[in-house]
Order: sequence, then C-alpha cells, then structure tokens
Amino acid sequence: PRKPVLYVTNDRMVRDLNARQEHWRERFHLLFPRADLLSELIEKDTLAPLAERQGMTLPRSWSVSGAEARGERPSAVLDAIPFPCIAKPATPMSAIKVLRPESRASLAKAAGRHPEIERFIVQEWIPGDDECVYFTAYYFDRSGAIRWPFAGQKIRQTPRTLGNSTAARGVERPDLLEEGLKLFRGLGYRGVASVEFKLAPNGTPYFIEATVGRSDFWLKTLLVNGVDLPALVYSDLTGEPVRAASRQRNRFAWVDGDRDLGVFVESLFDPAIPRGRLVRHILEPKRFALFDWRDPLPYVAWWGRFGRKVFDSAERSLRRTTPGASPE
Repeated sequence: PRKPVLYVTNDRMVRDLNARQEHWRERFHLLFPRADLLSELIEKDTLAPLAERQGMTLPRSWSVSGAEARGERPSAVLDAIPFPCIAKPATPMSAIKVLRPESRASLAKAAGRHPEIERFIVQEWIPGDDECVYFTAYYFDRSGAIRWPFAGQKIRQTPRTLGNSTAARGVERPDLLEEGLKLFRGLGYRGVASVEFKLAPNGTPYFIEATVGRSDFWLKTLLVNGVDLPALVYSDLTGEPVRAASRQRNRFAWVDGDRDLGVFVESLFDPAIPRGRLVRHILEPKRFALFDWRDPLPYVAWWGRFGRKVFDSAERSLRRTTPGASPE
C-alpha cells in the first residue's frame, strides 16, 4: 500500500500521535477514536469516572497529590483509606507502574523515590492472586463494528499480583467480553483496545485498567491462540487480503521465559499457591516468547545472557557478604 500502517505499542506513542492525529493520518493508516475521547481513556484520573458512568464496577478510588503520597502534606484521604492499597501514577508511562503499599509509611517511602510524580490514583485492594486477573481484547473497525474479541487470564505477572503478564492463557469468558464492552458502548471508539479485570472472591469482576490506542503484552497470548491481530488490522486498514487466523482457540499458554522463570521459582516457595496448580502449569501446553524448535538460536542466546546475569548476581551477593571485599 502507499501508506504504511502504524501499529502502536505504548502509551507515550499514543499520546504523541493523538496530539496530531490528522497530521499522521496523511502519512499513515492510523485508526484512533476522536482525540478528546482517547485522552479521557488514557489518563487514569479521567478514566475511572468515565468507567463508572459506563456502568462498570470499580474498586473504590481516590486521587492524591504526589506531596500527599510522599507525606510532605497532610491528607485526609490517606488517613481514612484501608491498607494495603494500590497506588498508581495518574500519568501513563511514569517511572513506576503500580505500588501495593502495606501502610501509609511504606507508601511515603516508595513515593519519595519519585518526586517527579505529581498525582497518584489510590485504589482499594481486591484480594486475589495472579490467576484472578483477566483481560478482554477488541478491535473496533472503521465502522465501529467489534471484530476478533478475545478473553484471557493471567497465570503469572511481574511484580506478582500487580504487574505485566509473564504467562497467560486464552479462556472462554463471554461474560467478561460483554462486561468489557460496557466501557466503550456508545462512545464511538475505533481501533485496538483491551480491558483488565480482577475477580473478587465472590466472582465480581472489578475494572482495573484499560489499554487504548495500542496493544499490550496480551497480544502474544492472542497470537498463539488463533488471533493474528496485527495482520488482521493491517488487512482491514489497507484493504490488502491477508491470510491470517482470526478465531480464538484456547490451545496454549503463552510464556515469556526471560521474565517468567524467576516468578515461577518465587511461586514455588509461596505456601498460598497450591502445589497442584503449579504442576498443572508445568503440564499445560505452552508457546514461548523465544523458544521454537524451528528456530532455537534466540533461545540458546538467551540462556547465555541469563547465565551471565545469574553469575553477576551471585558475585555481587558474595562481595556484600564477604568481610573486607570490595563492593566493585
């Protein structure tokens, strides 16, 4: 095609492109919703009120200044909320993604390391481990039609209980697909989007966050389970016929071996995680971010890098624990 397709992968790119949508559309195929809607969806302090208006169930949330979070100013909100809680920078792509402070003091300590963060969104903590986190992904084409919906479940994430996926699977959850669509219904949204939920012990799906204007780590789970979203979006925007899978088939867990190994080992020593679940994870059919029998060299190269990382970490630990040893 004369114009290439822009397939966006992080919030900073979304914000930069959104500021000049028409300029970029002259040069690329770029499917975004209108600029004011995209801005409202991407900023955490405006997203939560929008999600409430759309009828979604949210953890109780409050906005506090960075000075309040760091303990530099009094805060009636932080005096009253229960801990542990969740604290997120209100602005995407900040130095940290999310915190889970156990106390007011631990929040102040963690926030104090980031004086550049001006506002935090503080949320009620919903109990549950990594497998209580689900996501739904969608593509809204140029007419607004919903195409290739996908539901998935996190298996592990880093940091545990509140980070990015290191292992995930596809699941049959039409109820969550419908729940996620509440966020976009009637807004005229266009493009790629996803919604993340955490299921409470009673099964209530609490809206956690949305990814808009771009894909996320969930994309790889789609790819190994029958939905080649980048190729499908490319074909839709350019009109070029592309042979690409489009139907969700829950055949494999996707595993990022580089980041998941440490999380899995950590899980082995967590008495709260049933041993049977870990065994099922080991036996579950998988596809890996790097390993493929047809092309094993990237995986071999990763093991070399991983070995150096382990050696360097062990060497630093030894120096710290050896009297008289130089730290360098």
